[in-house]
Amino acid sequence: MTNCTYSHVPCMLIDSLELSVGDHEVYVPRSVFADLSDVWSATLEQVAPGRFGLILVGGDSSAAYEAEIRFDSRRVTTRILTDREAGQVSEKTVYFDMSKAFH
Repeated sequence: MTNCTYSHVPCMLIDSLELSVGDHEVYVPRSVFADLSDVWSATLEQVAPGRFGLILVGGDSSAAYEAEIRFDSRRVTTRILTDREAGQVSEKTVYFDMSKAFH
């Protein structure tokens, strides 16, 4: 079983995602990209000083989606998955900074 939307043959799966800001490598949990497939567009934008958004568009028709991955120079902070046919957010995941959880 894969997360293929079958909008492309063969299916295009994402095996890894590497992000960096300047010389800083950004930690990207596998859950950010593991369920995304058939990506046909990627856009990078600055959403605030030191904060960025990677927008991945994939699928087709009823399986079309947009995934916005927000991050800073250290980590991914949020992933927002939008159903493009319905035009509604179907999932929002907030990634907490666990390095500060026990201080």
